[in-house]
Amino acid sequence: MNRFCLRFGSILVLFGWMGLLPLLSGTEIIRATARFHEGEFFQSVGEFLTGRQSEADRMVVRSQPEARTGLYFQLALSDVAMDWPGETEIVLLLWPPNGTELRRFQFPFVSMGRRYDDLWLGLTGSDWPRPGTYPVAWRIEVRTPAGTILTDWNSFLWQLPE
Repeated sequence: MNRFCLRFGSILVLFGWMGLLPLLSGTEIIRATARFHEGEFFQSVGEFLTGRQSEADRMVVRSQPEARTGLYFQLALSDVAMDWPGETEIVLLLWPPNGTELRRFQFPFVSMGRRYDDLWLGLTGSDWPRPGTYPVAWRIEVRTPAGTILTDWNSFLWQLPE
């Protein structure tokens, strides 16, 4: 048993040294894009016929759930987002086009037992009413209830020195 623990510990140290430990930590954001979409973009043929919204292999979370038109951040995930703990929260920080103050949006992540390849965060309704405008810089963090960052992604301008 002790020999197994020593070998396993050695493997983890080796992976950490090689920079591979994040690959073992679960789902990560591998790409993120921001794009404005009108509400009709999300209506499928099935929804048109039945009236029930279907999201297939993506999870869509909106700042104002009753509104669909707005700016969406599409997150491509390295794996399906089922390994995040319950009550995980997605935090979006951004500098709006007028750049007056940092805005913070919080979205709950609820897997509902489904597998998602894409996660869409929507700033909808009055949170982002103008098509054709984009934030100056933005950052997305996936956090546990304790505040630990599981994965994150930011725009190029977010990482520039002050």
